[in-house]
Amino acid sequence: MKFLQRYPPLAILLGAWSFPLLLSVVATPALEDSISVYTYLIIAACIVAAAAGILLSPGGETSRSLPFKDGIVLKLGVAGALAGLLHWKLRGDSGMSLEETRIAHLAGQLGASVFESYLYQAGGACSFFSIALATMSARPIRVTALALGLSILGWIGLVINTGARVVVMAMLAVAIVGLVIRFPRIVISWRGVASAIAGFIPLFAINLLFVQRRMETLFANSDWGLHRAEKASSLLGGAGSSLLANDYLVSAVWLLLQFTSDPIYYLDYFLKYSSVSPHFGLYQFGLIANRIPGFDWYGRRLELDLLYEGIGISWNVWGTAIRDCIVDFGLVGAVTFFFVVGYSAGRLRHARSVSGQLLYIFVVLWLMYTPFHSPLTTRPLQLAILITIGWYLWTVFFGEGRGSLTVQPLKSAKVK
Repeated sequence: MKFLQRYPPLAILLGAWSFPLLLSVVATPALEDSISVYTYLIIAACIVAAAAGILLSPGGETSRSLPFKDGIVLKLGVAGALAGLLHWKLRGDSGMSLEETRIAHLAGQLGASVFESYLYQAGGACSFFSIALATMSARPIRVTALALGLSILGWIGLVINTGARVVVMAMLAVAIVGLVIRFPRIVISWRGVASAIAGFIPLFAINLLFVQRRMETLFANSDWGLHRAEKASSLLGGAGSSLLANDYLVSAVWLLLQFTSDPIYYLDYFLKYSSVSPHFGLYQFGLIANRIPGFDWYGRRLELDLLYEGIGISWNVWGTAIRDCIVDFGLVGAVTFFFVVGYSAGRLRHARSVSGQLLYIFVVLWLMYTPFHSPLTTRPLQLAILITIGWYLWTVFFGEGRGSLTVQPLKSAKVK
C-alpha cells in the first residue's frame, strides 16, 4: 500500500480496473461469445501504458493541496445549483413516468432550447469546479460535502427530466478523486478500502431502485426476468440457486455486472465487428466537434450504438474508455493516449498552482472512468476540463511560473 500511496493516480487506475476484470473472468457475460484473449491483451496494453506514463514522469514529492478560498467554492456551488434549478424549471413537468421520460430522452423527443443547453453546460461546469476546488479547501471534508450537496440538490431535476444520472454520478466521482488525492495515506489503505465498500453498498442500493423505476416494463417482463436470472447465475453459480429466488438480489447482481464486466464485453464486441474510422479526438470532445462544419457528432454516436443491435442493445452502450479512444485515434493511438494521460497525471502530481492541481483531479478522474466509458462525453464536465486546460496553459506561459510545468502557489490560494 505504501508504494500506491506515493502514486495516487496509479492506485486509482488499478483499483478501478481490478473489480471489472475479476468479474469478467469469474462471471460469464451470459451473452453469445466469450471475451477473447486479444481483448484482454489490449486492455493490459492500455493499463500498462498509463501506469508507465505515471511512473516515468519526473519524480519528486507530491505537492500538498493548495488551500482554496471557501467563499469562491460556495459561490460556484450556488451558481451551479441555481442553474440546475432554473434548467429544471424551464424544462417543466412532462407528466410522464421516469421510464417514459428516459425513452423519450434517448429518442431525442425532449428537445432543449439553445439557452437551456448553454445553461446545462455552463451551470454544470460551475458545479464541477465547486466540488473539485472544495477538495483543496482548508476544511476539505466539510466544504466538499457542502459543495456536493448543493450540486446534487441543484441537478436532481435533470435526473427527473431525462432519467439520466450520469452528471450526478460524475459529480460524486470528482469528490472521491479529489479526496483520495488529498488524503492518499488515509484512503489508500485497507481501512480506506473497507470504508469505500461500506459506502458503496447504500449508493448501489439507491441506484438499483432508480434503475428499477426507469425500466419498470422490462423488470415486469418474465422473459427478461429469466435473462437477469441467467446472468446472475453466471456469478452466483450452482451454490447460489436458492438465492436466485430473491428477485432483488438477482437484479442487484445483474446491475453489478452491467456496470463492471459488461463494458469489457462490449469492448470485445467492438473489436470484433467494428469498422469505425478514427475521429481524431472529436468523439470524446463533442463540444469542439459540434463547431466543425460537416461533422455530425450525434450521427457518429448513433453509428457506434447501432453496432450493438445484434446483441439487443442500441443505445447508451458503455464500452470502456479504451473503445472511445480507439474510435478517436485507432488502436495504436489509443495506447499512446493512455500513456500521455498517465504521464500528465504523474507530472501534474507535482503542480503547485491551483489550475495545475485542478487539472490533476480531472486527469485522474479520466483514469478512474476508463473501465466504464470516457467521462469527456459528459458535456458540462468536458467544458470544465477545457477551461481548466486553458487556465493551466495560461498560468504556465504567461503567469507567475511561465516556462515551467509546475508553478508556484497563487496568492488567492493562501490560507488567511
